Amino acid sequence: QSSSSSGSSSSSSSSSSATHSVTLGIRLPLEPSSFPPERQALLLSAVDAAAPDITRLTILSSSPTPPLSRRQVTVGPRLDVRLSALFTTLESALAASSVHLTEASLNDQASPRGFPPLTIFEAPTIRALSGGEGGLLVPEAA
Repeated sequence: QSSSSSGSSSSSSSSSSATHSVTLGIRLPLEPSSFPPERQALLLSAVDAAAPDITRLTILSSSPTPPLSRRQVTVGPRLDVRLSALFTTLESALAASSVHLTEASLNDQASPRGFPPLTIFEAPTIRALSGGEGGLLVPEAA
């Protein structure tokens, strides 16, 4: 009964120079049926506007939040959306994680696009991409 979808919508075409990815999870008070592809594109544009250094942005998954308790069932619908953003430098990934990809910044961009207040349920996590310049966070042993 829990519908889960994956997407590969992106906000720009080139990710060949990306060296780091940032993943995060946001929670929206929406039913899955209220999050069609057009609405997903609006969310991506809001995140892209909040963190201008993103080279590629993707929705990894979206699924209903399972209720943790009987009391939570009355809270209303919740949709968990996991995102992946690619960056060309560690510095831009760090800046996005600490400054741009915050609840306040994301809500500033999402609210004018018609979204209810969102929350972050999975803090931004930075990962080095293998094969790219600066792709290793620790130097290799000589």
